Amino acid sequence: YGEPKADSTNNETYEATLGGRIVRDRLWFFGAGRSVEQTFQGFWIESAQERDSTVQTDERYEIKLTGQVTPKHSLVGSYLSYEIDQTPHCAFGCWDIGTVDVNGRQLPREMITASYNGILTSNFLLEAGYSFRDLVFANSGGDHVTTDYTDARDIALGSWGYDISYGGAWGSPIFCGVCDDEVRENNYYNLKGTYYLATPGMGTHNIVFGYENFAESRLANNYQGGSGLDIYVYNGIAPTRATADHSDPNALRPVISYGDLLLYTPIESLSVGSDFVTDSIFVNDKWDLNSKWSFNVGIRYDKNDGRDSSLNPIS
Repeated sequence: YGEPKADSTNNETYEATLGGRIVRDRLWFFGAGRSVEQTFQGFWIESAQERDSTVQTDERYEIKLTGQVTPKHSLVGSYLSYEIDQTPHCAFGCWDIGTVDVNGRQLPREMITASYNGILTSNFLLEAGYSFRDLVFANSGGDHVTTDYTDARDIALGSWGYDISYGGAWGSPIFCGVCDDEVRENNYYNLKGTYYLATPGMGTHNIVFGYENFAESRLANNYQGGSGLDIYVYNGIAPTRATADHSDPNALRPVISYGDLLLYTPIESLSVGSDFVTDSIFVNDKWDLNSKWSFNVGIRYDKNDGRDSSLNPIS
């Protein structure tokens, strides 16, 4: 549309890996790191005017150890840290500077894994494993929480509006960055045995049996903003805002009319986290009777236990 083009930006990526032995024939290590910085140019909704660029950093670090305890027993463990930072952050489009989360948000996550493999006898193998992963939505949203609902300014600082017709929000950042972080986690355990049996007249049996436990949880109070008050405008005035000064929130006052919605969304009961756990046991026999006949016979049992954010059983 003839507007000035943004300056060129260099997005730089740095990576490194290093591995080797710690103890000859017994213990090895591997490490890796990655750092990326990217710049994304943003524009105001329904306008060719640029807003401050979002700088996204992406940092990952990993360490892994492999141990051969004896020729028949091995252990492997790893740790991964991975964090994204987005500053400033604009959720779902922004009309004005008030809706931009100038302090940004962070998305840290971790993953831990460990595994064991062992040969107990010439025909019996044992495996065990564990993994853990989490993801956190940190500081995602506005930094003002309304405490005095008799003060119009206190309410306004924590409230936002959203234009349904054209998209985009104004007022304050969506969600609450100083309330509870949202946390998502899962854990996994498994233990598996493999037994090999050869018989003179009934062929061979490869029997696998074990136990698994998978648990996932989520803690999210889902604050929509700092005041709990949201405005949804269905009859927006977007075309008049194209030439407005988006750095001045007062220049973009919405017109509230018939059919628009004012919602109050308080969190009446804080979440203690929702959980879903699956316990499983299984056994399977891969039976080769002879050169012409083979059978695969097994059974698996799963028990699910799901609870909502108030710990009520739901599954």
